[in-house]
Amino acid sequence: MSPEVQKIANNHLRMQAERLFGAKITEITPVSGGGNNRIFKMLVGGGCFALKVYPSCQDDDRDRLGVEFEGLQFLRAHGVKSVPQPINRDNLARLGI
Repeated sequence: MSPEVQKIANNHLRMQAERLFGAKITEITPVSGGGNNRIFKMLVGGGCFALKVYPSCQDDDRDRLGVEFEGLQFLRAHGVKSVPQPINRDNLARLGI
């Protein structure tokens, strides 16, 4: 991907993340790892958050975002605080914070 195309993609991702989070993002940087998804570190105000981008797989109809997000909600609701707190998700864009 050319640097120009990468810049456009990064700006689009930032706009989607700001819409989903509901606040201006100070910084967004990719984090290595992530297996079948891409993870970004977001700085928002005084906080640090993770943005996950889930792949679109034509031959895999599993709802990876929904399963992870709802699993984290379930655990937090039942007193497990050692897991990330799910903030928001966009199923169409395949993004989770």
